[in-house]
Amino acid sequence: MELKRKLNRLSKLYDVKVHYFSNKDENSSTGYVDVRENFIFIKKRKCEEEMLKTFFHELGHIYCYRNNKWFIYHNFGFEKHTKSFEMFKKFKRTAYRAECYVDMWRKNEMKKHFPKIKYSLSYEQKDKRAIKWLNNYYKKFYNEWELYFYKKFYNKNKR
Repeated sequence: MELKRKLNRLSKLYDVKVHYFSNKDENSSTGYVDVRENFIFIKKRKCEEEMLKTFFHELGHIYCYRNNKWFIYHNFGFEKHTKSFEMFKKFKRTAYRAECYVDMWRKNEMKKHFPKIKYSLSYEQKDKRAIKWLNNYYKKFYNEWELYFYKKFYNKNKR
């Protein structure tokens, strides 16, 4: 209950809304965000510290959106900016750099409110787990992209 009170106070301070979900409700991530609606979704967990870290990470995405940082990534311009496989690879690199930025922002912002919580970066340079996670995350988009261009190319050459 104490954690919800803290998160409610922080959500008012940062002008965001928070929604909690369980494993059954949503995907397997610890949280996600709707930057346009200022809505943060956090998976219910036993560890309060992890929920706070998730809150601040997702808040970092809202900060970027509000301040036009990593514009393409935070404005979900994925479809518009991945017209080729090369552009898709560039977008993934941008996504990784944006996540590193958000992670550093989270660390600094959390320190203001919770200086005693030990913090480690999730997206450290060349962290293979982070890159693997991003690859899996964007794999579904890549499959959609591949299907879209296959149909487009196939239909064009079919005539």
